[in-house]
Amino acid sequence: MRISTAFQYDSYTADISNSMSRINDLQNQITTGKRILKPSDDPMGLTSVLSQTSVQNRLKQYNSNLSGAKTTLQFTDSTLNSVSNIIDSAYSVAVNGANGTNDAASRGALASQISSLQDQLLNLANAKGANGQYLFGGQKNASVPFSLNNNALTYNGDGNPITVESGPTSTLTVNTPGQQLFQNAYSQLENLKNYLTGNDTSSISGVSIDALKTIKDTVSQTRGDVGARLQTVSQLSVENQQRIDELTKSISGTQDVDMTQAITQYQLAQTAYQAALSVASHGFGLSLMDYIK
Repeated sequence: MRISTAFQYDSYTADISNSMSRINDLQNQITTGKRILKPSDDPMGLTSVLSQTSVQNRLKQYNSNLSGAKTTLQFTDSTLNSVSNIIDSAYSVAVNGANGTNDAASRGALASQISSLQDQLLNLANAKGANGQYLFGGQKNASVPFSLNNNALTYNGDGNPITVESGPTSTLTVNTPGQQLFQNAYSQLENLKNYLTGNDTSSISGVSIDALKTIKDTVSQTRGDVGARLQTVSQLSVENQQRIDELTKSISGTQDVDMTQAITQYQLAQTAYQAALSVASHGFGLSLMDYIK
């Protein structure tokens, strides 16, 4: 059966075009390192990659949340450590003030030290985290949580928890309640200052010293809670990162090109292209090249 010249032209043109397309695809794979560049390359593989990438992005967001939580908790722990140091200093002042060898003037000087400690305590109560938000204001963390009124601390926060998503079905509380701790600590320092000013040794030894011990215990317990949450943050971050790494490997296995294989296929495709050109050239001469153009 006789084949028309036009049909032969079309056949050779299609072969050459397909060969060029194959070469271009392989060049793109080698350049990008990716096997799947368009849906038609591997529909099922692309669906798998998109699904795993979505999960991976969520895990990355969880770890970003945990990183922010870690920073806030570390700032909180550091602040509470400073509060603990203030209570230790106040305790030493109280013990000194209860010493019967001190006179009223000496206790008055000690009262001045307590005033300084109160100023430091108020500053710590209004401490900010790395994000510029107040640590102990609850969800009202953009406003100063504590103010001084009539020698006592007034709480302007709301004490509500601030949480972040730490996993698909879990959340983590980032902030730490501070109203009772700071108000009580400031009040006890105020009492101690008044006892010192009034030269009331019995109240210093019988009330203030025990109260300061209780406050120190409260601070320690609060720091313990913060420390436990920091451990949770570290554990969840490691678990999430392990899963992220697993997904990265799986995505790479599906999406990335086998470079050795791609280069081999590219060389074969070039050979096929040259062969197609040769066949066309022998069959129709240069007129085919003109036809393609």
